[in-house]
Amino acid sequence: MGQDEERVSSLRGWGDGPNKGFLEQPQDIKSRVLFILPPPFCGLIYVLKPLNFGFSDRVYKNPRDVLNLSIMDRNFKLVAFGLLAFLLILLLYISFMDKKEEESWHLSSVVEESLKGKVPGEENKKLLEEATKKLSELSFLTLDGKEVKLSDYKGKVVLVNFWASWCPPCKEEMPIFEKVYQKYSDRNFVILAVNMDTSEGAMKEFLEKNRYSFPIVRIKGEAGLNIPGLPTSYLVDKDGSVKKIRLGIYRELEEDLSKLLQ
Repeated sequence: MGQDEERVSSLRGWGDGPNKGFLEQPQDIKSRVLFILPPPFCGLIYVLKPLNFGFSDRVYKNPRDVLNLSIMDRNFKLVAFGLLAFLLILLLYISFMDKKEEESWHLSSVVEESLKGKVPGEENKKLLEEATKKLSELSFLTLDGKEVKLSDYKGKVVLVNFWASWCPPCKEEMPIFEKVYQKYSDRNFVILAVNMDTSEGAMKEFLEKNRYSFPIVRIKGEAGLNIPGLPTSYLVDKDGSVKKIRLGIYRELEEDLSKLLQ
């Protein structure tokens, strides 16, 4: 299994891991629900009917009669069909969330194939070109009030990272960025850590307790960029083009950066 496949497996939380060899579990949310819910649902029907918790005036001694709709009384049918309706509504909701998860997952893995020595696919190319345009239009303000744009760093590799002080994954990846920045800052590498806190005071309070040597900035005016979640990172090449969009903790930053700095 290659490194990219390992990251896919670890981020989605299924496949290789403690469950491997024990049970082949489904990999999407909808399938997981279908995989997990039927046993307890059937078990609930199995337990409720014989125990007769006020749903019926009839007690069935034969458990097989519980699932026989022809002899169920009206009250228990209502309870059973109510539970079934709930399950169907839950599955519709899960289907919607699964679609959103797939969109986010796709975005998190948008990598220009040139990082892998390949020609970019059309869909990835379009997303990366759009991100390049949007980022180039943004203006940022440093903590001392200086206005900067991405074009100011042309000729350098830039990591534009969107983060917030209330975001645990953001706080987890900050030390990673600091380590990489200390190692590569003298090799034309810059980090613009774009704070997305609604309150500037929350950002300052966080930075008083956590010192970083790379620039911390905030967006000036309207964002104009659809940020799918936090943290989100954009790795920008020396010519100003976005080479990678990374949703989540960017653990492989040094690996990608080393390829662009060659």
